[in-house]
Amino acid sequence: MKNFFIRYNSDADEGMVKRLIKIYIIESNREGVNYEIAFCQMCLETGFLKFEGSVSKNQHNYCGLGCIDMFSGGDWFASMEEGVRAHIQHLKAYASFEPVKSPMVDPRFNNVKRGTVNIVTELTGKWASDPEYGQKISSLINRMYGL
Repeated sequence: MKNFFIRYNSDADEGMVKRLIKIYIIESNREGVNYEIAFCQMCLETGFLKFEGSVSKNQHNYCGLGCIDMFSGGDWFASMEEGVRAHIQHLKAYASFEPVKSPMVDPRFNNVKRGTVNIVTELTGKWASDPEYGQKISSLINRMYGL
């Protein structure tokens, strides 16, 4: 995962990327969410942490929560851990009816129609309006594994 990430952002701090990956794995495993999907979604949403859209790196918002257009900055989280946790909780809301296991930090969790996403491509039109959104995440997963 680190090598894949660095291939697309060679300026990133490798230690920080390793820490972020570890947090994604821990939070995803806790909630029963696929960390590869979450990680690749983060790569798509942040441009591999380049943050060239309306969300800044200081927001710790790795999935565009609350960012509905180029002019809305989206939600803010206190730390990398909290931002990843919010991302994982939001994915869990779409994919499951199960309650979260860690303290709730996703401010939009209750806005989601629970259990409506079974495969990554079903995030299209739910998470983002881009008609290729889910396919873009799938493509990143395939590239990460050299498929």
